[in-house]
Amino acid sequence: MIRFAHSGSESSLIYALPTIRALGGGQLAIRVGGPNGNGHNAAGEPVSQEQFDSIASLLRRLPYLATVEAYDSECSPPPMIDVDLDQVFSLSAGGMRLLGGDCARWYSWITGVSPSPETAWISRDVAVDSAVTPDLGADSIVVTRTALFRNRRLNYAFMAGLNVWFVGATDDYEAVKSEISEAKYVPTRSALEMAAIVSRARCVVGTQSLGFAIAEAMKVSRVLEVYPPAPTLMTTGPGGSEALTQKAFERLVSRAQCDPIPESAQADKACDI
Repeated sequence: MIRFAHSGSESSLIYALPTIRALGGGQLAIRVGGPNGNGHNAAGEPVSQEQFDSIASLLRRLPYLATVEAYDSECSPPPMIDVDLDQVFSLSAGGMRLLGGDCARWYSWITGVSPSPETAWISRDVAVDSAVTPDLGADSIVVTRTALFRNRRLNYAFMAGLNVWFVGATDDYEAVKSEISEAKYVPTRSALEMAAIVSRARCVVGTQSLGFAIAEAMKVSRVLEVYPPAPTLMTTGPGGSEALTQKAFERLVSRAQCDPIPESAQADKACDI
């Protein structure tokens, strides 16, 4: 069985999964040692114990991960590891700037496998037993927008009057609520609970974030707010689109809300080895 190691961020861990799956799955060790809190940790940096507990709650539900364990950040990499996925972040030290492209494919550069991120790698029923999910409604838009990757050209005010729910940090929610006063906040204690919300959305709209990474992994109908200085994420597969201008953004959200991808197109069985 292959033993993998990876640090943060939480969303980077989600995007590493297609490569892990392509290699047949195995055991995953996550580097822990970052500070607790709601702050964003960069890709390649250790997650906090709180973040590990959150993301592990989701990862441990995946059929291609036999175990998900933490290892101390003082060990780099931990002993007895076959594939150190953090090597992709060391490419920047050699002059390669990881500022564009599809981050779900980055890991193929160090492993030599085709990760196939166009098919779902997390099943939408992974959190079917979650008890925290409110009734979002058939027309729900789940917004997951952070300050870090915000496109200053785009405004969410056109969603006023729609059935909008927000998942993420409370300060990011307040920023969204300043544009969509009716937006409802859904508190989540873990990545698994966030996955339960995302899986039930008619469409997901937002920036690069853990919530959007989960939507991408599930192939939920989704619209990405592209961050021009570093477009490190592009949607692939059914139901995905990206917006750079306001006019395109409004059109794409309207289309995603009216025409969500059918269940048969989400390729949930792609999660099986």
